[in-house]
Amino acid sequence: MLSIIRTYQTGCCAGSATSPLGNNEVTTMNWLNDQSEMIGYCAGTLTTIAFLPQVIRTWRAGGQALSGLMLALFGTGVSLWFVYGFLRNSRPIMLANGVTDLQVLVILVLKLRRANRIKSA
Repeated sequence: MLSIIRTYQTGCCAGSATSPLGNNEVTTMNWLNDQSEMIGYCAGTLTTIAFLPQVIRTWRAGGQALSGLMLALFGTGVSLWFVYGFLRNSRPIMLANGVTDLQVLVILVLKLRRANRIKSA
């Protein structure tokens, strides 16, 4: 399998009479390559939506049980993924991680507001 991927990436057998890849395998790999942006958008949509219930729960119940360190580490990681997407000029990576970073920011603000209300009461 690794040789198939390597052959596809380098195109080393373009001039040879016999290709180690059958036409069906090349067509499948080309189709996947052509769909890479759509795959990225689908993956980003699913992972971003997966974090939405946590935002809703924090909105309703507060974020006392959430670790501030976890939010900071997660937000930093997501921000770095956004930068990586920017450097790679990958819209799906930037969009998914930008929206997820906004969700983390909302959760952090809610957590801090609730913590201040509890201290002042």
